[in-house]
Amino acid sequence: SDESDESEEESEEESEEEEEYPVRPPAAATPVSPGSPASPSSDVDDLLGLGLGASSPASPAPVATPSGATDVAGVSILVQKRVVMAGAQNKGLEVSTAYGKNASGQVVMLVFFANGSGVPVQQAALRVNKNSLGWQPTSPLQLDAPVAPGGQGKAQAVLAPTGELAPKDPANPTADVQCAIKTGKDQVTYFWDRIPAFLAFEANGKSSKEEFLSTWKAIPNENERSLTLTVDKTSDPVEATRLLEPYNVFYVAKRRMPDKVIVYFSARLRGQLVLFELEFPTGAVGTLKGCSRTQDPLLSVIALQGIERALSMNP
Repeated sequence: SDESDESEEESEEESEEEEEYPVRPPAAATPVSPGSPASPSSDVDDLLGLGLGASSPASPAPVATPSGATDVAGVSILVQKRVVMAGAQNKGLEVSTAYGKNASGQVVMLVFFANGSGVPVQQAALRVNKNSLGWQPTSPLQLDAPVAPGGQGKAQAVLAPTGELAPKDPANPTADVQCAIKTGKDQVTYFWDRIPAFLAFEANGKSSKEEFLSTWKAIPNENERSLTLTVDKTSDPVEATRLLEPYNVFYVAKRRMPDKVIVYFSARLRGQLVLFELEFPTGAVGTLKGCSRTQDPLLSVIALQGIERALSMNP
């Protein structure tokens, strides 16, 4: 009959779409049919039915910063202030750092001084050693005002991931960065800090479903990297989607399986499109399985670490 012919044609089309999809679902798993409750991913409940002939509905524009971000001197703080060098170990000068973005979207390093020494801080110069993501200052460290003995003050510099990718261990890159701040002829503070990769995700990282598929297929399998991510903000896929978008990690689609929900995201890091597959096991709390592909496998690992820290309470 005509109806059975149409049904067979639809089944063939669905099978073709399944073959196009780049991620490997377990053979026994079958996705739930479309019709999920409204959510950031309600337009596609099952990536095996990507519907490549239709355009993807536009998602809401990303907000400038995550909800609850504080503002310091025009900088929206995304990584909270922490002490990186205690005064007792630094001739009385305590140094703390925080990271955020200014109104232009530039990454800003804020440096706070608590001067317990007997010498005023009248200048400050920053050096950042080679690191995994290539963070380097693109402006001098600017001290707001001299910091008298017993006083407090701050300085700031714009950073960007423009330097050489130089992890100590290429198989295990980290967000750790060694810095030095010179505040006087005989006062140089050396310290290690952590600058999360999510600060470097670019605003133009949103991918269409078509681009996601074609890019995934074009990237060699050996460039794929997987990590188990420890997260404590949420293990809910809808909430995670909401939390990641302000960091320029954009939802593409999702698919439901009996024991988990798999969500696909895109981002851009150092100009390269990064594709993510995040598995949210049903009922699990605190861990996710993350998979990433990009042309540079080193960036795949760094980007996954950025996702992990974006979904952590204390990034």
